Amino acid sequence: MNEITIVPAGGTGNVPYMTYLARSRDREQAGVIVLMDSDSDGNKAKLQLTEEKYGWQQDPLLKQRYVLQIGDLRVLGVNLPEKLKEPQIEDLIPLRIGILAAHKYVKVIWGMAEQDIKDIKEEDIQKKLNEGMTMFKAVYSCVEAASKDKRQLSKLPFARSVIEVVQALHKKNCTDQKHLDPKDLEALNQFNNNFKILFRELDKRIGEAELERTREKASEKILVLQESFFNNHPNGANKEDAVGFLHKLNVLLRGDTNFEAEPITKAIEKIQQDHKLDTNLTERIEKYQDFQRDIKALYYQGQKKAEELAEES
Repeated sequence: MNEITIVPAGGTGNVPYMTYLARSRDREQAGVIVLMDSDSDGNKAKLQLTEEKYGWQQDPLLKQRYVLQIGDLRVLGVNLPEKLKEPQIEDLIPLRIGILAAHKYVKVIWGMAEQDIKDIKEEDIQKKLNEGMTMFKAVYSCVEAASKDKRQLSKLPFARSVIEVVQALHKKNCTDQKHLDPKDLEALNQFNNNFKILFRELDKRIGEAELERTREKASEKILVLQESFFNNHPNGANKEDAVGFLHKLNVLLRGDTNFEAEPITKAIEKIQQDHKLDTNLTERIEKYQDFQRDIKALYYQGQKKAEELAEES
């Protein structure tokens, strides 16, 4: 729970189910954010994540701000083609880097002849991009046309080729910039800018999700202590036992610096006064059912406060 885990979903259709597993199986839920393409599958999955109701509480799996789609980056500084209607992660790759990666892919993985590689032209891919085709589909189409045996481009090896091209350009920019093609430098800067924006938005959502999860711990701590106390004292309790229980609760809440515990501590003080827990500690609590009700109300107060703070952030 204290580490960031990146989980590939194996397809957009699996995202809601995997999110459900991450969010619903344990009392202390993980902070979850989702990154998806802005295609029809991604849009459908977002609706399932943020609109449909799950579990006995009938709540959505995620708030909308924890679902980021590639198309959301358009208004944040990522330059996507105007006619591109369904942006995907590969559309963050500048054309220049895409073509260099395609050349590297077919040469290293397929062993394509240099003459055939020259048929994979930047202007042909640009034309398809201008028509609204995604980067990967445009590269895929041109590579397939240049391949005599009509071999198909695979996303994962292509992504590795992109990384290798970017690493090579970055190294050359640091050690031999005067021999770096200006077009390559421009593409490298655009690549860096696009992914800086992406990671900035992901980091922002990770921080918000973690903060919300931390705040939720306050109500969870109350519930754990409450269940333990009432399991040990199902039908009644001495005042001394109740005072010890409430003291533990106060210590836990005051130690949680990420949560404003004052409203709950004031409610605890009221319980102590209403049930006269500061006198005759060896006596039994007279109205034990009322005491149970008041203690259980603390959990919902903590939960409500966590939700209010989450809405404010």
